[in-house]
Amino acid sequence: ENYTKHVSREYEIHRNVRHSRIVSLYDVFEIDNNSFATVLECCNGTDLDAVLKERRRLPEREARAILLQILAGMQYLSQGSADGSRQGIIHYDLKP
Repeated sequence: ENYTKHVSREYEIHRNVRHSRIVSLYDVFEIDNNSFATVLECCNGTDLDAVLKERRRLPEREARAILLQILAGMQYLSQGSADGSRQGIIHYDLKP
């Protein structure tokens, strides 16, 4: 039950998030009592983790461009919506 509450809460938070730098959540469904699946926006291209593992170092200009995109998404999350339908969100689990 605690697991289900957690998943439901995450879904409620994520379903109202709409930003070009944040992957959209379309649906979530239970597979069994211990697992669930999410249906997320398909993002073309290579993910940042793969790029960093392959290249190890990025030129400053490229790293800055990536960081600005990440910060734009984080700034959006931290600000609540103008109509009050969404509170600011602190993301504790950023991964490349």
